[in-house]
Amino acid sequence: MEIYDFYTLTDLMAFLGEKVEHPGIHISISKKLLIANPLPIPFRTDSSIIILFLEGEVDVRINLENYRAKKNDLLLLAQDAVIQFVELLQPTRYIAISFSHDFALQNTLNSKDFNILYHLSLKSIPLVGLNKIQKNILSNLIERIYHINLNENNQYRKEMLFHYFNLIVLESLSVYKDLLDQMTIKTSRKKELIGGFLSLLQLYVYKERSVNFYAEKLHVTPGYLSKVLREISNTSARHIIEDSVVMEARDLLLKTSLSLSEIADRLNFSDQSFFGKFFKKKMKMTPNKFRSLKNM
Repeated sequence: MEIYDFYTLTDLMAFLGEKVEHPGIHISISKKLLIANPLPIPFRTDSSIIILFLEGEVDVRINLENYRAKKNDLLLLAQDAVIQFVELLQPTRYIAISFSHDFALQNTLNSKDFNILYHLSLKSIPLVGLNKIQKNILSNLIERIYHINLNENNQYRKEMLFHYFNLIVLESLSVYKDLLDQMTIKTSRKKELIGGFLSLLQLYVYKERSVNFYAEKLHVTPGYLSKVLREISNTSARHIIEDSVVMEARDLLLKTSLSLSEIADRLNFSDQSFFGKFFKKKMKMTPNKFRSLKNM
């Protein structure tokens, strides 16, 4: 059961108006400034993404933690992380490489290098600022692999992809590992609490909307749970719970033929009317109106 929308690499690139030519890997180079946010809703994806920001400023939320990415920042979005591009603060230009876990493992000289990078980004340091030399090295490598990936007539294309991908992983790893020692035990404890909260939410989102319920399961007070969530994500526990319920409601409306009464019952609302008011308050439209969008 997914709380958040799930997109394949092909889905993600479609939002950006791009087509994935080869399975397992895609390189994006924004030729124009991005002025509108194409992905404002929280999602998971089947690929990891390394993004190098060349211009602009973006607020992004990763596993409920808020970050502000700006020019010369490197952002690593790991497969299965919960990602939300909250707000495009300035017109943005970027280059990025997206790849599946299978591609990474098959095209990494030492799979341990990729696994370290993966866990650093997912659990510790997803965003880091680059100095001029680091930025130039990574941007040149990503631009080079972009052209290699497009040239199907190159008889050495597979071998060149392999070596350039390894260079990108190793350069990214060297940047991220420099910051690993900055993580504190206190921060780790808070991340554990948030991870536990998200896991419980996946299990009980259909039945429980009470902050007290989740706090009791985590052996903390409701006040402390809300405090940590606000500190890390600038979002209340109640807001996260309600957003999760809305995500489930959206999926049921779009992917099933259940009636509104049946959906209300499945999500543990007292009646269809209460469900309708809740959904309209969050989505600014009625459930029936939202369901009709899939036919547009």
